Amino acid sequence: MKIPSSFVFAIAAIFLSGCAANKANFSATSEKTTLQLKGKALSELPYQLDLDAKATGQYEFVSTSPEGKKMYGILPLHVNGTKMGMSIAFFAPALAIGGFRDAYGFYQFDPANNLLRYKLKEEDEWRMTQPTKLESERARAALEPAQ
Repeated sequence: MKIPSSFVFAIAAIFLSGCAANKANFSATSEKTTLQLKGKALSELPYQLDLDAKATGQYEFVSTSPEGKKMYGILPLHVNGTKMGMSIAFFAPALAIGGFRDAYGFYQFDPANNLLRYKLKEEDEWRMTQPTKLESERARAALEPAQ
């Protein structure tokens, strides 16, 4: 039995899109603000970072203002409908293997006001969120060493 080449191509596309990282642009409302993502080095904003798609799990962060105020939280991720649809149509386990939740293209941190702004494309309007108490506690536990 010969497997159709279109099927092989679709499976390869799903795996490659799941493995592809998304370029996320991080900025802040004030200079000298820093950001640390779990598993990544502490950096002063602005900067860009490639983030992998996630099926499960999150990107915990701590952002610190120049005055030392810290904001702990979890980066909002968006569901990539194309990846999800292709995975369901051709190879459902790819949802867990490659992930279908991508980072937004732009994040802006304002730890002084405990606000995180994010958007998919540069021309989009900012969406705003404040980390919940549970998100903050989870991020703090993930980023701070046990005492």
